[in-house]
Amino acid sequence: MLMTGGNRIGAPVTGNDPRPGAALGSARLSLDKKMSDWREDYERAAEAESARLARASDRVLLEAIRARQTGEYYTIWRVIGERRPKPEICWTLYETLTSDRDYLDRYHCAQALLRLLGLRTFEAAELSALSPNLPGNLAAPHQIIEAQVGAPKL
Repeated sequence: MLMTGGNRIGAPVTGNDPRPGAALGSARLSLDKKMSDWREDYERAAEAESARLARASDRVLLEAIRARQTGEYYTIWRVIGERRPKPEICWTLYETLTSDRDYLDRYHCAQALLRLLGLRTFEAAELSALSPNLPGNLAAPHQIIEAQVGAPKL
């Protein structure tokens, strides 16, 4: 380690360091550790939610989506996006995109629908963000869903 001014660069800073602000170094290390732990906890919980949802039937997932019970980590959208593009799945996702749901739900829903349809001409934000182009952007997936799985059932 490089020595400078009596301190080793790269050495951990302790709370007993007399330099001004030295205690902030240890607080920063502690905060970094807590953030790392939080991120790992979040990722573990998201993986557990995803695994639980992956075991659910299409019907159960679609009921949860319709009831706006989509979980805490947005993993339901990835799980449903990995299913086969069946009429009920595609039309439920399309209805979600055209709903008053919050942006993050619509964004993740758009990712799932684009994946199901194999549609690469749009980004998820183009199908979910409120903009003057949104109605026109949603027309293309509507036509593709009709072509791939048929018209919506009333």
